[in-house]
Amino acid sequence: VVGPAYERLDVADNAYPDGKLAEKVIDDLMRLSQGPEPFLMVAGFRKPHLPFNAPEKYWSLYDPAAFELPSTFYSMPTGAPYHPLHKLVEIRSYAGIPQQGLPNESQALNLIHAYYAAVSYADAQVGKVLTALSALGLEDDTIVVLLGDNGMNLGDHTLWGKNALFDITLKTPLLIRAPGYKSARIGSIVSLLDIFPTLTDLVGLPEPEALDGLSLAPLLSNSTDAVRTAVISRWFDSATVRTQRYRYTDWRDESGNIVA
Repeated sequence: VVGPAYERLDVADNAYPDGKLAEKVIDDLMRLSQGPEPFLMVAGFRKPHLPFNAPEKYWSLYDPAAFELPSTFYSMPTGAPYHPLHKLVEIRSYAGIPQQGLPNESQALNLIHAYYAAVSYADAQVGKVLTALSALGLEDDTIVVLLGDNGMNLGDHTLWGKNALFDITLKTPLLIRAPGYKSARIGSIVSLLDIFPTLTDLVGLPEPEALDGLSLAPLLSNSTDAVRTAVISRWFDSATVRTQRYRYTDWRDESGNIVA
């Protein structure tokens, strides 16, 4: 992959693919709003995935002097196993990133700034879609789910990217707005596997068989409720379980023996 890992250009939102996608989604909403049938629409915005580029105005939302390096930028916590470490292959595929060692402090802070700009750029595109949804009169009978597929290490634990079973990597945004339910912040654990059965539940479709996911509809009615006691994630030879209070992770050899 060629090109810089971060970029500042004074261009319109639709100079990047996500801006074009927002326009396409709005056009599709206009078309679908004219029909009598219910619809399901999925829009996958790429940002803040690498490369961390965004129009200049989203960079300008942040004071670069306000960013700090994470406390684990130079080393893992004392006593932590080396097994989560990887070679930063994804970010090293971009121009300007050293092929050995860590980005220097100035470059790291610029990358963090760039990530924030990319998040704000994506947020603005989602905002355009939601504004159109409201303007078309669809807001009161449309379920909206906003999610990310993973968190991101921005120098945390000496890592850049994902592909690790740390809490910061596995926590991701999940917002569900359904007509008839009040706004509430839910503190219990959920899984992205739960989205599909939640949607079938909310629209009154029969629950599909053989799913690992659970409907989150009860949480929308009672934010202090819980549908899970734990969530499991895996990455090659490692597995992790998250409870309400703790995360436990282990790494195993080919025979299944715990090595860390």
